[in-house]
Amino acid sequence: MRFGVIADCQYADIEDWNPGEFDRRFRLSLKKLQEAIDFFNTQELEFIVHLGDLIDQGIENLEPLRKILDSSKHKINHVLGNHDFYVTVDADPRRNNHQALLDFMGMPAKYYSFTSGSFKFVVLDTNEVGTIEWEPDSEDYERGQRVLKTEQEKGYIYAKSWNGALSNEQLSWLQNEVKEADKNKQKVILFAHHQLFPENRENMLKKEVILELLDKNRNIVAFMNGHNHHGDYGVYKDVPCTTFKGMVEQESNAYAVAEIVGSKFKITGYGREISRDIELRD
Repeated sequence: MRFGVIADCQYADIEDWNPGEFDRRFRLSLKKLQEAIDFFNTQELEFIVHLGDLIDQGIENLEPLRKILDSSKHKINHVLGNHDFYVTVDADPRRNNHQALLDFMGMPAKYYSFTSGSFKFVVLDTNEVGTIEWEPDSEDYERGQRVLKTEQEKGYIYAKSWNGALSNEQLSWLQNEVKEADKNKQKVILFAHHQLFPENRENMLKKEVILELLDKNRNIVAFMNGHNHHGDYGVYKDVPCTTFKGMVEQESNAYAVAEIVGSKFKITGYGREISRDIELRD
């Protein structure tokens, strides 16, 4: 089982942004994405996953990516990131059209699953509850505001407007997906945009419900995400949680190939991405 991994391409036809902590080269992402796809085309892979933030802002930035994505000989499974919904950052309260995003990315829904071999891969929408997806003054937006305020009152460092959570409906769906996989003797890998573990300001909201799921279901063997462009890694209850570096950062590229052989999980990083040898739990 081998698959390619990309996080936070975050393309936009705008000037670079370098406030000190970040060094985002938005236009350069076209070249970087093509480089990653060209490399993946030389590899035997089951699929590629992009872990969210395909664009930085504005749905018009999708079209320049079409030819590059179409050049992939492997299916690309997309995760929705917070920036995929923004029209602009902090300047325009409108949101990109949800259905147009799904259509362009070939996604059956905002969250979905697929199987490959003895594995089930579950794609989450960690923007669903929060202020990211929804138009201001909508009922969903107000619900997200309440959740965010509750997290802020608890003093969580990740209680930020750019982070989100799963709805109760999505959580119930996820629990059923995990149970079904267990019946079929499948191991589960979760893909998301927001970080789960270790604690960081880029964590998803209400993350304790996912951590509890990892604790109670031993067939969940890995969690993989983007969002935190610096990358991160931690192990929670024997489950490796890998945050992949953002492609949009700096002049050099970042992408990876993940390979699973038995209980061995090998991540080979290219460019700035870190290589890791991980043991998956039984």
